[in-house]
Amino acid sequence: MERETPCATLWTEDILNNNLARLLSLVGAALLCVPACVLDNTDDGFLAGDPVDINEPEASPEGEPEATPEGEPEGEPEAEPEPEPEAPIFRFVLVEDLAENLTGDFPGADIDAISVVKANGEELFAQSFEEDTNINCEGNLACDANGLLGAPDAVDPATGTCFGGGAPDGLTFTALNAGFVVVQFSSVADGDVTIENGDSIHVYEVGAAECGRFDDDAFLVSIAVSDAINGDFKEMGEGGRGSNIVPVTGL
Repeated sequence: MERETPCATLWTEDILNNNLARLLSLVGAALLCVPACVLDNTDDGFLAGDPVDINEPEASPEGEPEATPEGEPEGEPEAEPEPEPEAPIFRFVLVEDLAENLTGDFPGADIDAISVVKANGEELFAQSFEEDTNINCEGNLACDANGLLGAPDAVDPATGTCFGGGAPDGLTFTALNAGFVVVQFSSVADGDVTIENGDSIHVYEVGAAECGRFDDDAFLVSIAVSDAINGDFKEMGEGGRGSNIVPVTGL
């Protein structure tokens, strides 16, 4: 005789079977979601689907310069202006012999003194000569360049006479004998003497122009165009033919 299953038991088994089916359905759905939860292939450290902060600034493209901070000037700073060159200084005077007659005991232009007469009338005499000075002593009784330094002592500017009207004294002047002399006017007592436009160079040459005796011998006056004795010289003019004062111009 078959045993009948109670109705309560059948109802309980039906509930268990339905719950098991629902559980299996939920497990299957979970398994289908697994691939969507793996890390993204990119190496930015975010998982796929992570939220992005829209307030975070975007990186500048590679190679583009960063923006200039507000308040700073764009471009390179302006270069400082170069200092203006200093004005040239003129200190040296060159006197060259242009005499045509080189005979006698005192050949060539006979120079007693050389001065620079400033625009205000002040007269300053040569205090030294440079080693480049070239005077030929052959047959020349007045070849010492020291004879032309300082104030005149062969020519008397007050009376307009040479050697007091007597014989020439070779110790008081210098005969250039086709040579030349380079002088400057500075000394400890006079300070730094420079030459400027508007000045004049006065060459006391022993001759008719200065003292009414002997011949006027020609000479050329030039001025160094730099503060160096080995630089170039600029010609100012000739003297010795009636006038021994040469104006300074063109510096």
